[in-house]
Amino acid sequence: MHALAYGAVTDRGSVRAINEDSILALPPVFVVADGIGGNEAGEVASAIVVEEFTALAQHDRIDPDDVAATLETAHQRVRSLHQGRPFGACTTAVGAVAIEDGPSSYWVVFNVGDSRIYQRGAGEGTLRQISVDHSHVQELVDAGLITAERALTHPERHVVTRAVGSDDGCVPDFWVLPMVPGDRLVICSDGLFGDTAPDELEAISATAGPPTAVADLLLAAALRDGARDNVSVVVVDVLAEQRATDGSDRQHDHDGHGPGWNDHERRDGDHRTGDHDGADHESADHEGGDHLSAGAGEDDHRDERDEHTVRIDRDGAGRERPLTSTARGGGA
Repeated sequence: MHALAYGAVTDRGSVRAINEDSILALPPVFVVADGIGGNEAGEVASAIVVEEFTALAQHDRIDPDDVAATLETAHQRVRSLHQGRPFGACTTAVGAVAIEDGPSSYWVVFNVGDSRIYQRGAGEGTLRQISVDHSHVQELVDAGLITAERALTHPERHVVTRAVGSDDGCVPDFWVLPMVPGDRLVICSDGLFGDTAPDELEAISATAGPPTAVADLLLAAALRDGARDNVSVVVVDVLAEQRATDGSDRQHDHDGHGPGWNDHERRDGDHRTGDHDGADHESADHEGGDHLSAGAGEDDHRDERDEHTVRIDRDGAGRERPLTSTARGGGA
């Protein structure tokens, strides 16, 4: 299995009172879920997806059928929240799971809803969208009724046609991608690409820096552009070196429970610190000097953003960095 470096960040944005997104970065599993439902507890639905994929990440071995089964289990749990109502909380789910197959490894990529996963190939500047949006505007684009540019501002751009917890069932799309050293995955909710121009996303994603810095740069761009929705980003780099494994080793180089958070877990006044050992799944921010500037204009957002921003950071050496909470409440 190739070594992985990753960074992840989720923020409620500049308009929303709460963050209904949930994120997971626990090798070999990386997930973004964007809750749908507002007062119908969309944040609970997205948290269920993260809980189920956290359990999957603890498996000694994972195969593609396990990924599909995990989505179905999450779907059934979210459905149970509806309590007979015709429509209740739902959530998108997009992610990538690294699968080991003998001497080779590959990604199983999945998507339900309108969150996205992009790939930038080794040595390439182009950011390629892997997932296909399950949305009303995407159907209009596919039918040739509107352009992709018009879809960005269409009044029904937030209407999804598939979701985890939907009355119509959970119907995910799957892709299999080779795991190539130098490749970068960008997994995000629509709060990132909804307000930020595609060429800016592409330029930032091509930045030759650690994934945590790239995730911060992408968040800063979304905040500068208005961030009318919650913003979540997970950036994963495939490194050149291999992780040695044998029959007794886990499929991935990670011991303990992984970081998966969303803002509904925060309470005003909470402030937890300490090394991340898996026991604390509260909002967190990494400690020390590794937090790079996100470029010109970021200081305008830093003080406000740090009150409701969660970060996950792991370096290429396979060490979980110390994390400390700076979240002092996710409300308005």
